[in-house]
Amino acid sequence: MEQKDLRRWEWLCIQEEPPLCQAACPIHVDVRLFTRHLAAGKVDEARKVLAKTMPLSGVLGRICDHPCENACRRADPEDGDEGIRIGSLERACVIQSDARPRSLPVPPKNFTAAVVGGGLSALTAAWDLGRKGVRVSLLVPERETGGVLLAYPESVLPAEALARELELLKAMPVTIETDVAIDADRIQALLDEHAGVYLGLDSLALSDIHVDLGFDIEALDPVSRSTGRPGLFAGAPLGSTPFSPIQAVLHGRQAALSIERTAQNVSLSASREKEGPFETRLFTSMADVEHAPATPMADPGGYTPEEARAEASRCIQCECKECVKVCPYLAHFKGYPKKYAREIYNNLSVVHGLRAANTMIESCSNCGLCAEVCPNDFHMGTLCLMARREMVRQDKMPASAFDFALRDLDFNVSFKATLAKPDPDTGACEWAFVPGCQLAGATPELVRATYDHLRAGLEGGVGLLMHCCGAPAEWAGRKDVLANVTESFRALWKELGEPKLVLACTTCLQTFADLLPEIPCTSLWEVLEPMDLPEGAGGEGVYTLHDPCTSRYLAAVQNSARTMAGRLGVTLRDADLTGVNTECCGFGGLMECANPAMATKVVERRTTDNPSPFLAYCAMCRDSLSRQGAPVVHMLDLLFPGLARNPEPASPNPLVRSGPGPADKHENRARLRAQLAKELWNEEQGPMEKYEEIELILEPEVQSAVDERRILAEDIRRAIAHAEETGRSMKHPESGRFLVFHQPAAVTYWVEYTPEPGGQAFRVYRAWSHRMILQGAQ
Repeated sequence: MEQKDLRRWEWLCIQEEPPLCQAACPIHVDVRLFTRHLAAGKVDEARKVLAKTMPLSGVLGRICDHPCENACRRADPEDGDEGIRIGSLERACVIQSDARPRSLPVPPKNFTAAVVGGGLSALTAAWDLGRKGVRVSLLVPERETGGVLLAYPESVLPAEALARELELLKAMPVTIETDVAIDADRIQALLDEHAGVYLGLDSLALSDIHVDLGFDIEALDPVSRSTGRPGLFAGAPLGSTPFSPIQAVLHGRQAALSIERTAQNVSLSASREKEGPFETRLFTSMADVEHAPATPMADPGGYTPEEARAEASRCIQCECKECVKVCPYLAHFKGYPKKYAREIYNNLSVVHGLRAANTMIESCSNCGLCAEVCPNDFHMGTLCLMARREMVRQDKMPASAFDFALRDLDFNVSFKATLAKPDPDTGACEWAFVPGCQLAGATPELVRATYDHLRAGLEGGVGLLMHCCGAPAEWAGRKDVLANVTESFRALWKELGEPKLVLACTTCLQTFADLLPEIPCTSLWEVLEPMDLPEGAGGEGVYTLHDPCTSRYLAAVQNSARTMAGRLGVTLRDADLTGVNTECCGFGGLMECANPAMATKVVERRTTDNPSPFLAYCAMCRDSLSRQGAPVVHMLDLLFPGLARNPEPASPNPLVRSGPGPADKHENRARLRAQLAKELWNEEQGPMEKYEEIELILEPEVQSAVDERRILAEDIRRAIAHAEETGRSMKHPESGRFLVFHQPAAVTYWVEYTPEPGGQAFRVYRAWSHRMILQGAQ
């Protein structure tokens, strides 16, 4: 991952963009933090926020003309809401707080500056330069410092408040002279003596100075405040429009920075686009924000502390995080995509040491909901897949992260689970049914029923193609494995005569569209929609339809599923997030494999507070949702009722059943392949390997633990077979149980067992695995 790639990803995420109020403020006061402190009653902390950005905060906080209020996201004339009364809150804060800004010592700069004028813009320029260690000569043409500020009534700006701020200014390397005569010659002398000079035109005595100096006020550079004369800057002219304190401050601040740049001999204009008000890209949804009118003032003079807290509490703390709101995965790691992009970049850059972001990279489901709700289409799944491929390329992917999924994939493309045959009756193959790994593993009986129904309803012959689409390899970042799988599938498709494929799985549909676009594919539900229903098909009641995340952009598939449900007689309700905004079931992207706890959170979010049973049309979604005990059925259960029935005694719905574990799914696929090959094409399976003849006996709690740990019956059988053949095992002297291990790849499996009388059956008491490799183990 190059740094330019990181910058591109960072730009997409707008979470760190300032809110509208801060962007509209000419000096960018952090209004969110300010109101957050006030709402918590932390008035002194709120004052520190103002002082960090505001010059002379005790003055400006009282008189600011607050353009930020017009930009407030809460302002909604239709609802009668008005923006947060930020100006009133600032005034209340500076009156009620005792905090004084700390003046930290800074090393003196090697240049000096002159500021002419006694108004707010001149005081700001002197303040900003003095805080940075610049020795400033502040020359006030009037007898008293303050300029226009002196015209404010005492009730608005007390003289004592101005005096306190001037004392703070004098504590800096700023010398103040009053009643100074200013003319063109004096300005030239100042330019000769200093790196730059600023003219604060909000002093009445300077209202005509531009005429003597020969520059046009209207021609002042709006960013640098340059007059066109080297080193001379000016701003805050008094004109026909009302005086704007915050604009005067902006002019002084811009000029101070220009004087610094002049002294450093760098560009006066470069990288200054966001000085002053600017457009922010931050998006903040108001969908769940409750109406809240502004807090009234008992005293027109200002808010009491209690009133200020109430008004500050109206601030909705603008941020985006639309993706984090809908994704438990993004919420879990306590950040947002821009932050995660940086962590991934740093993670990929680690040569030696801990790669702390591995778990985050491995846990994304790649469902794409984040991109759908993001104003800029930030797809966390795409970023994580890129990172996974890079980790594989660097040989830094933890071998065990996706070990089970890749071994499962190996099995699903092996002879034991793969079958490619034309129509058993006609030998023709205009169509081919592809049930997918999950349907074949979860409910093989429904595969056979669906295949028979398709053969009866489609013309031209319907073949069968059992093979993995390769999605697990794609999710694991294994481009090499993926290429082999897709090429293997393409070869089988060609052997069948290049038929049109009918896919039961939307993940397969999505994968083939991306990787094998030359293969004509359609969804099972689109094919079934116009066909006659099987005898006995149907259901009743209300179901919550769950769209698989891989159907997100397959509107035709989603519509066909809804049509089928209607034909089957059930009433549908949509989940809160559905259709193009549907949620993942926790299996996608190998989340369930790499981070089971995270997958459980995803399922919990999806199933909590659901008022009706779920109806799924993806086998993996059905099994994942049922894992949390949610009532859920597959559409094929309604199409072929009774075939896959496994009632839960406590469930009011007789079709609700628990999904099989990984070991059972392996067995189901192999058994289905052998059964179909023999019954439909008269093909024998061939001799079993010796370990396959082993019969395992596992109590329900042991089977549950084995499934949870993703240990296959094949692994247990291989371990026992090796131990029985070689005698390499450990025997407990009291219980008589044997302990053996099996190390097929990156994971070591341990089994505790005893043989049953007869020799071929073995009772398993425990099985577990770990990621350590036993060096030299056989």
